[in-house]
Amino acid sequence: MKKDIASNPLIAAETAKIHPSGTRNALSVSRQLINSKQYHDKFLKLPFPKAVQESLYQSAMKILI
Repeated sequence: MKKDIASNPLIAAETAKIHPSGTRNALSVSRQLINSKQYHDKFLKLPFPKAVQESLYQSAMKILI
């Protein structure tokens, strides 16, 4: 059975990426690092339920945009 991404907010949220804004300065983050699987996996190692891990990951992405 194929799952619809739009019907599952966790799966839909996992696809969020930070796109280049064209502006780079001392406060810029490494978009390559933030969009990497390794960065996402760090949140999966936190001792919280999956939903909390994903929520923290999405919150961090919003802060970094």
